[in-house]
Amino acid sequence: MDFHGQGDGSYSGRLVRYEATGPFNYEGILSLRGDIDKIAISNDGDPWGVICIMSGDSLFTPEAEEAHRVFISDMYSRGLKTVSYILAGHSARKVFEAQIRRIYDGTGVSLSLFDDEPAATRTVIELLENL
Repeated sequence: MDFHGQGDGSYSGRLVRYEATGPFNYEGILSLRGDIDKIAISNDGDPWGVICIMSGDSLFTPEAEEAHRVFISDMYSRGLKTVSYILAGHSARKVFEAQIRRIYDGTGVSLSLFDDEPAATRTVIELLENL
């Protein structure tokens, strides 16, 4: 099957900045997992957070949604505590919000949705500082 969904991340301190473009299928989520795994391994279990900037038709196939939920639960056990998504201009925002809330529900990871990066970054940093 073809791979759908791509991203690029950077890591500074306890903060990951990840830019992602969908739509995402199962193979795309596996690729995302490989990118984030490298960051989590270098973090050595300390609490960390993600700012995720979404663009394009960033929706998940049902298989990708379930794979991402399992991935987020695993990352929680490896120190992921908070994720803020930036959805400004998202073409299917309501549908994506419903998907992302299902993914994060019950994982233990704090989820926030924003329209701008400064507010998202501030929120992640504040949550990490208060752990």
